[in-house]
Amino acid sequence: MGYALLEEEELKAWGKFRGKGPWEKRVCQGAEFVAEKIREFSPHEIAVESPFAGANPQSAIKLAHLKGAIMYAACLNSIPIYEYRPRTVKKAITGRGNASKEEVRNFVRRIFSSVETYDEADAVAVAFAHLLLRKNDRKT
Repeated sequence: MGYALLEEEELKAWGKFRGKGPWEKRVCQGAEFVAEKIREFSPHEIAVESPFAGANPQSAIKLAHLKGAIMYAACLNSIPIYEYRPRTVKKAITGRGNASKEEVRNFVRRIFSSVETYDEADAVAVAFAHLLLRKNDRKT
């Protein structure tokens, strides 16, 4: 799981989290990790990507559990959560809803060159798409 913190259009923090042990423990570790990042950075909003089944429904179920843990950590801190479909993120970032993972990563790396892994690029893409979409909402 990747994470990113954007303030305006400046990337303040990013990285990835990998839990250890059985899945149930990793979900708890993920919730604790998010709670720690909330304490560290005091975000005003949290954006997450909707999981999709794709070729592996089990992965989608596990991601949904992790997303629930993230949402719970945000809820405990009264932080609003925004959820975006992968297609919406891709369209906001690249202009095409069917862009590949590689295209999204390349676009993110053009703007934020220090982002390396796909998990980090995905997290930055979601955060940046949220920033762009929220700016558009405020204009209308």
